Amino acid sequence: MKQRAAQLAQRRAALIQRSAAQRAVLAAEVDLIAVRLERIDVRIDAVRRFFRRPWLLLGGVAAALVLLGPRKLIRIGSRGAMWFGTTQRVLRLMHLR
Repeated sequence: MKQRAAQLAQRRAALIQRSAAQRAVLAAEVDLIAVRLERIDVRIDAVRRFFRRPWLLLGGVAAALVLLGPRKLIRIGSRGAMWFGTTQRVLRLMHLR
């Protein structure tokens, strides 16, 4: 009986140690996720602040139209869309591996 109790105590200690290690790994992962979410929150706040000032947005669009012209803006926009799509595909492929 004593041998069985000792085995159970050993097993319990091993399970407690394993649980503590898993908790540490989980805490580290949660910290990484929290940092990423904090960065996203900062960016969202910046965009919200920008859109709260419609005059700034309209001024930027007007300045781009005047300085670049509509044809060049369309060309830049189409190239940007192409590069954006390509970058997304490459990033998706990199995360799959």
